[in-house]
Parts: sequence; structure tokens; C-alpha cells
Amino acid sequence: MVYQLLLILGIFFSHEFYVSTTEIVYKEETGNLQITMKIFADDLENAIQEQGTEKLYLGQDKESPQADDYIQKLVLQSFDVETDGNPIELVAIGKEVEQDVVWYYLEAENIPVFKEIKVRNNLLIDWKASQTNIVHVKCGTETKSFLFNQGNNHGVLEF
Repeated sequence: MVYQLLLILGIFFSHEFYVSTTEIVYKEETGNLQITMKIFADDLENAIQEQGTEKLYLGQDKESPQADDYIQKLVLQSFDVETDGNPIELVAIGKEVEQDVVWYYLEAENIPVFKEIKVRNNLLIDWKASQTNIVHVKCGTETKSFLFNQGNNHGVLEF
């Protein structure tokens, strides 16, 4: 009986869900912005493949040697940051693949203390209209968040 109920509920409530999360942490003592993105590996692979690339096989022994380049290009085209009106040069640090998730890391150095941060995150939104990108920004003891989706891919926070 319980199994049947779970099966029915699973069918009733199952739907596609496309989401990424990004955490931006400002380290005042070093002046660094540390950015960590969590993206579903299959969504990332499919979006990149639709641009005409080979299959990436992320996290597998046969991962494409160009996978990091493809991911870096997509991320840097889709995501940028400004502090107090100044564009920030983001440097890709790399990725880790953990089961069905890609952790992608970016960093910016020598960022002065800021009052305002502007973030644009269009990651995978062009690929899936239902994509949602959640961004948390931590500066000092404050954490503030954005929710980006189609038609709303940038925002400004004040600290």
C-alpha cells in the first residue's frame, strides 16, 4: 500500500526542474571574491552540446580534454560581477564533479571594500527557459540573495 502511494505521488509530482546555485563570498582581509557554482552536470553537458560540441562525459574516465575550456567559456559568457560600478575580472579556478553535480570555482583578487555589487547570471537560461539561478552574496556578516530566471538575469545589492 505504501509503495503504491509513493508511486502515485511520484508520478503526480514529477516534473523537470532546472536550477543552479552560486555563492559569492567577499573576504575583506584578502580583498578576494570567491565564487562557487553548483550546476547539474547533465544540464551543463546538454547546454554545451547544443552549441555543437562533442559529448563531454563529465567526471568520467573518458571526459573530453576540452571540457574545462567549454565550461569556462560558457560560464564567463553567462556570469559577471561589478562592485561599485567597476567590472570585476573573474579568473576560472577549475571544477570538481561529484556524482550528478559540477562544482565550478571562480575568483577575483584585490577587490576594494564595496558598498554595491551587481551580478548578471544568465547561466543555462538560454538553453532552458525554465532555468532558475540562485545567487547568495556574503559580505562581512551579511548574506543577501538573488533569484534569476528568464527575463530577470541581473540585479544589484547594497551592503
